[in-house]
Amino acid sequence: SSSAVVMKTISAVTSRLTMKSVTEVACGNYNCYSVNSQTAVVTVGSKAFLDTNATFVVEGDTLAIECRAVGCPPLSITWQFRKSVGESISIVRPAGDLDRQSQVTSSSKSILTFKNISHLRTGMYRCRSANGIVKVGYSGFTTINVYYVSSFLVSLNVTVDEGASFQLSCTPQGNPLLSAVRWKKAAFVNFADEQQVPNNQRIVVAISDASVTLNVAQCITADSGWYLCQFPGVSSFVRSDRIHVVIRGRPAGVDASSVGKQSINSRNFTLMWSVPFDGFSPILHYIIDYKEDGAA
Repeated sequence: SSSAVVMKTISAVTSRLTMKSVTEVACGNYNCYSVNSQTAVVTVGSKAFLDTNATFVVEGDTLAIECRAVGCPPLSITWQFRKSVGESISIVRPAGDLDRQSQVTSSSKSILTFKNISHLRTGMYRCRSANGIVKVGYSGFTTINVYYVSSFLVSLNVTVDEGASFQLSCTPQGNPLLSAVRWKKAAFVNFADEQQVPNNQRIVVAISDASVTLNVAQCITADSGWYLCQFPGVSSFVRSDRIHVVIRGRPAGVDASSVGKQSINSRNFTLMWSVPFDGFSPILHYIIDYKEDGAA
């Protein structure tokens, strides 16, 4: 015998086994051996355990939370949900992006898996375990916070001169995780050649309380193009409107190999050449130098 288990002989034909503070370890069938053997069944009410820390996830990700429960006989586990403290509690049911799996044993667990999670899943979750014994087990609540962006507010188109600076601002709407916002740049409006804008000494992406800004210093004509910011979504990225940036610079020189002449006579002739890159600003005129034959 011990402090938790006491065996006492009542009479020559009677013996009593007493268990105190019974746990699931004591679950099972007990036999007393005598001329006529009898079987006693020990049952234990259920208890549920769940991580109560808040969980943060970006819309479109996969998230799994696990509930462990103990009790005897075997348990059934259900998941419960509420949007916030004080609101009504409902049962979580499989729907859309939700896949629920449950395994019931004497030491049971249930895994609630959100595949391609939607921001509509934001809220508080707990699990409930029961096995027909009076006591029902409840875990603590864990909060799932799903970051998402519904739309963006962005800057207007920009035109500046080479060597100057410019700033683009992107303000996501919804429940955004600003560090997950990315700036993209492309030379073509359909973004077929898009690339992520890098962070370097000249180009800096900064995060404020509500916005993500792109600061470009000492502009060069290669900074011209189309810009947008994006955030992960359920089926694809959520993207802002496109911003057109034009950096006006010096035009390129005329390619000497493109210069040709025609209609030469004693009084006049005609020169032709290919129009060079204009530096994103119309070329107003050309300057032509000449020298006489034999001149130094």
